[in-house]
Amino acid sequence: DDMMAKPLLTLCKLLFEKTLEKVDRLLVVSNYAKKCYEKYIDAKKITVLTPGVDTELFSPPNNLIERSRSREILAVGFLTRRKGFDFLISAMPYILRSLPEVKLRIIGIGPEKLRLQRLARRLGVAENVIFQGFVPRYNLPHFYKKSAILCLPALSETWVVLLEAMACGVPVITTSIGSATEFVKNGKNGFLVRYPPNPEEIAEVILNCLLNEDLLLKMSIHARKTAEKYDWRLFAEKLWHIYNYFT
Repeated sequence: DDMMAKPLLTLCKLLFEKTLEKVDRLLVVSNYAKKCYEKYIDAKKITVLTPGVDTELFSPPNNLIERSRSREILAVGFLTRRKGFDFLISAMPYILRSLPEVKLRIIGIGPEKLRLQRLARRLGVAENVIFQGFVPRYNLPHFYKKSAILCLPALSETWVVLLEAMACGVPVITTSIGSATEFVKNGKNGFLVRYPPNPEEIAEVILNCLLNEDLLLKMSIHARKTAEKYDWRLFAEKLWHIYNYFT
């Protein structure tokens, strides 16, 4: 209850700060996270090390030109409110007015599934929204490769799905928040939309992509190049050097 919550939070904060006092090196996933931790620890002790992506498993299709003509939007993640799937579904009526053949495929399971399905029915877009359910990680490249774009208007930090999509040469659309702002560049490998997300803006950006094959193709190439900078092997090498420095 509320009477217990405040003392518990105070204790957690104290333990958190005491733990940070003892670290030799703190690894964080982004410069955004680094700035947050600089309130508690000397910046010189913080190293940014963004988790990588398997660029062999997640690779582009053989024909990027053909894929740039796809009319499928992909969204991947655990179905919770913070992932922002409701904003994307709410963008579909605007998209379908211009491109009635567009499909939105949502991969994932979670507590918000029924609410999201009801939202799709209420908006009259249920036939264009596919709830794929759970897909094993090794099967995800199949769905990335046939999608024109990945859209994830999340309300909090996310990067793994974005990097997986980009490794497959898929341009990404996501919220301008957290580490995504560090590697998603407007018009180059994807687009950032405002936080909090707005369905009409999401629809406008998606239509801009789908109606411009040349733009999609250019962004596909740059998306792959971006992902290659975050290859797991490079991540492992950097982590190894950091570990050796302190042993």
